[in-house]
Amino acid sequence: MRVPPATPTAAFRGAVAGSFVVATSIAAHGAGGGHVAMGTALALVLAVGGAVGYVTASIPALATTRRGLVAVLLAGQVLGHAGLALAMPGHAMLPDGPMLAAHALATLACGVAVCAVERLYGPVVHVVRAVLLPIPVPTAAPPLRPIAAPARPRARLVVADVLGRGPPA
Repeated sequence: MRVPPATPTAAFRGAVAGSFVVATSIAAHGAGGGHVAMGTALALVLAVGGAVGYVTASIPALATTRRGLVAVLLAGQVLGHAGLALAMPGHAMLPDGPMLAAHALATLACGVAVCAVERLYGPVVHVVRAVLLPIPVPTAAPPLRPIAAPARPRARLVVADVLGRGPPA
C-alpha cells in the first residue's frame, strides 16, 4: 500500500534528505578517521538513506518542520555510522571525538543543504516548466453568426411612408 506524501514537496524533501544522509555519512565517516565505505558497508548506508528519505516524505511532522528534519537527519547519521561500523571489521561501534564531531557537522550541513534546496525548488521548477512546456497556441474563435435586424411593425412603416412623401408633382 502506497502512502501519499504529506505535502506536494514532501517526496522531494525525502529524496534530498536521504541522498544527503548517504553522502555526508560516508564523508563524515572518512573525515573522522574511518575507512572508505565499500561493498556491504555501502549497501547498509544506502539502505539507511532510503529509509531516511521514506520516513521524511511520509510523516507530515518530518516533511514540514525543521526540528523534525534535524531529528531524522541525526538519526540517519547515527544509523549510517552504525552500518559502517558493523560492516567494517575492527571498527568501534561508539564513535570517538573526531568521528562524533564529523557526524554532528554532517547533520548540520545536511539540514542547511536540504533547507536551501527546498527554498530553490519553487523557482527552479517554475523556470523548468516555462522552458519545457509548449507555448499555448490561441484557438480560433468560433465563427460569427449574423444577427437578424429587429423587425419593425408594419403599421408604423405605412404611416412613416405616407407622412414622409410630399404631393405628386
